Amino acid sequence: MPPDGPGLLCVVNFPAAETGLFAWHYIEGLYARVASEGCALGWRTFVAYPRIEVPPRTLEDCPATPVTLAVPPAGASDGVRLWRFLRSERIRSVYLADQPFRSWTYVLMRMAGVRRIVVHDHTSGARKPLSRLRRLAERAVRLVPAIKADHVLAVSDYVFRRQVEIGLVPEARVTRVWNGIRIPPQGPLDKAGLRAALHLPLDRPIIVCSCRASLEKGVHHLLRAFSELLQAPASEERPLLVYVGDGPQLPGLRELADALDITADVRFVGYSREVARFLEAADIVAVPSVWQDALPLGVLEALALGRPVVATRVGGIPEMCRDGEEGLLVEPGAEGAMSRALATLLADPAKRAAMGARGRQRVATLFTPEAQLATIIEHLRLRAGAGWS
Repeated sequence: MPPDGPGLLCVVNFPAAETGLFAWHYIEGLYARVASEGCALGWRTFVAYPRIEVPPRTLEDCPATPVTLAVPPAGASDGVRLWRFLRSERIRSVYLADQPFRSWTYVLMRMAGVRRIVVHDHTSGARKPLSRLRRLAERAVRLVPAIKADHVLAVSDYVFRRQVEIGLVPEARVTRVWNGIRIPPQGPLDKAGLRAALHLPLDRPIIVCSCRASLEKGVHHLLRAFSELLQAPASEERPLLVYVGDGPQLPGLRELADALDITADVRFVGYSREVARFLEAADIVAVPSVWQDALPLGVLEALALGRPVVATRVGGIPEMCRDGEEGLLVEPGAEGAMSRALATLLADPAKRAAMGARGRQRVATLFTPEAQLATIIEHLRLRAGAGWS
């Protein structure tokens, strides 16, 4: 690690733990890549966690130092500790995940010597338009320019529009930067060996869904659509639905599968670090979100592996998967339409293969880690004469 370079502080909103959401590991991996690139530029990188339960494995092989800091501070003592850390480590740029564009914490950071604050918005969900009172408050905030971040990176065009139209962030201060993902080497797939390792049958078409077990992810709609599919099979082989994920709704999803009498045809895997292998073993990947999903990794990973997707037309999903090109899109909660889309692809292996090939090519062209990292680094760089406008 360069001993004398300027400091970069990357901030995450979750604890360093052995397990967590799939998105947590992606963000940690992104910070690891930023740290490695920053090291080559002479930066010293720190990654702040609200608490560290176990040393973060994702950062083990990169020049980043994990630290425990409350950002934003929960009280006066946290604020003093943050200020001292920023001063002592000569932090000049701060890179935050999913924080607001405006925060009084940014004033404290500026006072401690920080010159560049960048927020990366990965968050999903719609936002309500600001009330008239909030809009008046926003005008007042403009009198305190140090309260605002320098730039917002939006993970999708949907999030970009939300920041500008609902968050009232000046358009010039927002950049859309799609997530990047590495394309696995393409070669002959040992389908039998892969499915055997995952304890999956070789003689059945497999639909995989990988997401958190929460209402907004819409897995309950997928279960009902799958039940409808089983009642009117479109192919001679009976499909198997594999759900990979954990969360508060998991017991309810199991109960729903029992009530629909499809338990024998649904495999609940739970949390797994082998998500990519399950996606690789799939014939179709289903993403049934019912909220405005910013840019779900389940879609991106499936396309990178050459798997066709049946998903809902929400958030940033249409930016990754075009209807009829890389997969089929339906309206959120439309169980009949989802069932028919699954049946269409199950009945047409050639269509699945063509869609998978287009998806892989689209990711290789538009969703590269190199382009993502270059954009992030460019916005973290200190700019000569940069002010707090």
